[in-house]
Amino acid sequence: MKVKNNIIKKDMNKVKKEELDSILKRHNDKNTIENMQTIVNRLIEAGFTISTKELHDLSCVCALLTKQAEEMAKSKENQREAYMRLGAEINAATYAMREALLYHTSTPLDADAYEIVDNCVMFSQTWAEKKAQEYITRPKNNSYAWNP
Repeated sequence: MKVKNNIIKKDMNKVKKEELDSILKRHNDKNTIENMQTIVNRLIEAGFTISTKELHDLSCVCALLTKQAEEMAKSKENQREAYMRLGAEINAATYAMREALLYHTSTPLDADAYEIVDNCVMFSQTWAEKKAQEYITRPKNNSYAWNP
């Protein structure tokens, strides 16, 4: 029975490794990163400062970018028009980012898998390491289980 359990463990580890490799490969896709870079470049050209926080913000509520738009519009002669133009840039970028992250599918990409380094979108090795830990961490003993 012990030998059979070891074989099952090895098979499970192989399945976990293949699943992890698949997830990492899917996130580290050249086309996805290029699409995201195009989005970031458009925002930088519009005057926004983009860091990893803004990149992640772009895939959800856009609070950081909206705050930047408010600040940038204050320095313009026609504040309302400037804010509306910047808001349109944010909306277009948000839509494009959600498309790039496959939010319209049943298996979207994780926005945390990407980071900004010197204004360039990069696959996050930190995220990859955390993801790997999820797949190699063994479950702890169930403290609620009865153990005579």
